[in-house]
Amino acid sequence: MNDVINTVLRDRERILSRISPKKLADYDFTQTHLKSTNVATDLDYQRVYKSFYVMGRRSGTWYQFYFALLEREKLNRSITFEAVLRTTFENMGGRVEPSFSSKLVATIRPEAPIYDDVVRNNLGIAKPHYYKPARVRLLEALAAYKQIEGFYACCIEIRCVRNT
Repeated sequence: MNDVINTVLRDRERILSRISPKKLADYDFTQTHLKSTNVATDLDYQRVYKSFYVMGRRSGTWYQFYFALLEREKLNRSITFEAVLRTTFENMGGRVEPSFSSKLVATIRPEAPIYDDVVRNNLGIAKPHYYKPARVRLLEALAAYKQIEGFYACCIEIRCVRNT
């Protein structure tokens, strides 16, 4: 993990330069409009959100559930990854959706980490195997997210130490 932290610190300017102005504008839009619109019904908000987070094709029912959950929880600053992951699992036919769950949480709490393939791979965290039972994958996703949270906490600690 220290190698990743050192690489990020060393290459931070190059990393930041790769973020496109459109991505920044989309992120700004999702954050500034979250509290002022009904995200469950605002199709423009949903379009920008799905584009920003590169949300693959899902059913209309899945998106209805997802954006209704985001609308319901958008003021909940204590929302957790585990709560969203379990709610999705229980309400969407046992689907284990760690990436989308983390993105919902990070939209509400921008300091929360994102769980996706890029982050997981760079941190050397194994991907849950899809041949395993859904409940096992759910537990593996929770454990992986804890590792990602640990990495974020370590980065913040290092940044704070270097700034003092």
